[in-house]
Amino acid sequence: MRLGFASIYAYRPHVEHVYFLSTMMKSRGHEVFFLSCDSALSECYTRELRDNSSSAKECMKCTMGGMRSFASGSVDSMRRYRDPAGAAQAGDAAQQWGFSGACTILRTESPVDKQTEEFRGLHQRLATGAAEAFAAACRWIEDRRLDGIVCFNGRMEGPRALLEAAKAKGIPFISVERTWFGDGLLLIPDQNCLALGEVGRVVGEYKDKPLTEAQARSVASLLAARFLRTNTLEWRAYNRNAEDLDWPAQSNGLKLLITPSSLNEFDGHPDWRTNWPNQIAALDFLFDHLDVDPASCILRCHPNWGETIGLRDGSLAERMYTEWARRRGVHIIGSGERANTLGLIAQADAVVVNGGSAAFEAGALGKQVIALGTSIYQTAGFQIRLYGPEDADNLSMVGKQNPDEIARQVLRFAYTFNFRFNQYVSDIRARTTTQYVYNPTPDASRLERLLLTRRVEADDAEVASDAAGEDRVLTLLRERRWEELREAQKPIPEKYRPLQRRGVFRYLDSIRERMPIGDR
Repeated sequence: MRLGFASIYAYRPHVEHVYFLSTMMKSRGHEVFFLSCDSALSECYTRELRDNSSSAKECMKCTMGGMRSFASGSVDSMRRYRDPAGAAQAGDAAQQWGFSGACTILRTESPVDKQTEEFRGLHQRLATGAAEAFAAACRWIEDRRLDGIVCFNGRMEGPRALLEAAKAKGIPFISVERTWFGDGLLLIPDQNCLALGEVGRVVGEYKDKPLTEAQARSVASLLAARFLRTNTLEWRAYNRNAEDLDWPAQSNGLKLLITPSSLNEFDGHPDWRTNWPNQIAALDFLFDHLDVDPASCILRCHPNWGETIGLRDGSLAERMYTEWARRRGVHIIGSGERANTLGLIAQADAVVVNGGSAAFEAGALGKQVIALGTSIYQTAGFQIRLYGPEDADNLSMVGKQNPDEIARQVLRFAYTFNFRFNQYVSDIRARTTTQYVYNPTPDASRLERLLLTRRVEADDAEVASDAAGEDRVLTLLRERRWEELREAQKPIPEKYRPLQRRGVFRYLDSIRERMPIGDR
């Protein structure tokens, strides 16, 4: 096959991940080609995310830190393939391709946030860049006669344009993303990194299949690391310096912990749509239907809302939810407070989520999880679904689920997602959030099959013959014996080695390691 590899943005460690996949395919005799933006786009996500007045500097950093820093040959410049006429023809379709990036940069949360002149202007600029990238990618596919494309992310306007170009030319596309806990890669065929179809299929396939004790311990160790606050390999780890506290609200009935996550990245993706006009309508419906005492409930604002990403913090989301909580009389814990969310989960009767990872800890502790939105765990069998008023009857399950079975289903989901759905988990190992080492002899045929079948195979297909091993681990979970569950991951083999950039480019990483996560 003739395969194209691209990252567009020089984000770490994603460029390195895409390049590693290219080396695998080259070792199998496939021809590999690379695409570098090289300042070809009039506007892009990275320049808008940061200070747009320094666009020349951003483009230089992106080019130096991109594919050219690894690949010595067959790196094509997008500038060579610019096609203004083709970009103009793609203008209408590109409105959708630039939408997600605009939502993420401005960190929008409510429909009102997307009706401002600032949003409209940013959206249009990113859509223009997406159309330019699409037209150039189509010409690249034709010129290099590509049989498939492997590209970072597929969500933001540049990578999304490559995804749409692959669709237009009828060739497979694999989106590449870093995994939740670091090891392996998230590889999704013909969709961007947020797609739920394949993950839902694989999670559903394994939800009734027992784990071996070793498998259960592996995934329980990830949970233990969160409770022990030693989860150093997650991209953004929260609650590291948190303070434990007793349930600060009253206890006059059902104790609900509401843990909303920002939805700006998912906004506009069809897999993440529900029948609620917004999350506030969902919360009002939930409270009215369950007739809960608001004084017994807590809104835990996401710690992420207190962080600045690019030029924005999460104040739009925090304002929306806290205004609702004040109106309903719900106790509020702000994003900047150090309250231990995991400790609050342990004291709650049920946890309300809209796709966030709090369901992992809540379910593992046997807590009921009420889901107001879609998620990677929606086919795992443990959540109470409330995606719209039509799901009201599901609330009859509140207070009736078996805590041990909730925990069992969460363990199976978490293992399936992290060790089955994620690919090359044993071959690509994280030492830190940005530093990786690689198996020098991975099974490249699995990526070949993914390109040909466009269907994810389980990275680990082993299942247990009975639930005895699961039961032993569930006992440790129920008793919260975290120290006995930690460090169950396999050690990194000595033969694994990091990838090296070319020549002088190697000095880039020593500089970049001093920069905060999320910066190049």
